[in-house]
Amino acid sequence: MQQVRLDAEHRTAHGSAAARRARRAGKVPGVLYGSGGSTTPIQIDSRDLHQLLMSHAEHALIALHLDGTDTPVVLRELQRNSFRRELLHADFLRVRMDTEITMDVNLTLEGEAPGVDEGGILEFLSRTLHIRALPANIPEGIHIDISQLGMGASVHVRDLEVPDTITVLTDPDTVLVTVATPRVETVETAVEEGAEESSEPEVVGRRGAAEDDE
Repeated sequence: MQQVRLDAEHRTAHGSAAARRARRAGKVPGVLYGSGGSTTPIQIDSRDLHQLLMSHAEHALIALHLDGTDTPVVLRELQRNSFRRELLHADFLRVRMDTEITMDVNLTLEGEAPGVDEGGILEFLSRTLHIRALPANIPEGIHIDISQLGMGASVHVRDLEVPDTITVLTDPDTVLVTVATPRVETVETAVEEGAEESSEPEVVGRRGAAEDDE
């Protein structure tokens, strides 16, 4: 994987108030850590980070340019405000190019499932795959071909075709995508057979005075 350059600068102010000021100024607060180095507070231009995320996967190998030096890193964690689509904080992990790391890579679907045309419901159950690989061998994404997926069929982790340069850590029996058969719920209404019998009350009357005495 080719490294994507991203410029960073040191962040001297700390705390939630300073972070809010940085965001108002168009910066995303973050930290750089790992691989034997110290934890360094940094900040990234929000537009640059947005552009990187739009053109590359979140787990892209990044050449973080800080103090005139490019450091290979991966974006380990990204916090977002889901309502305002605002990037809140970014954690960058230093990596060694000769040492494997674990990452989650994105899964994408390719093709159209015939089972959907048959009335099935396409369910994308897991959108990431947990892998281990050298930083340069981390794929930008893994595609799942669903062009042969009929009604009731599924794709498991074991069905994926992945490069030999990565090790898949997700359970091979994990279902990634399936075409589910629609569930038809039948509500049975109990219908009583026949009309409800109505019984007339028993009438107790007096013996008539006209009855003949024997």
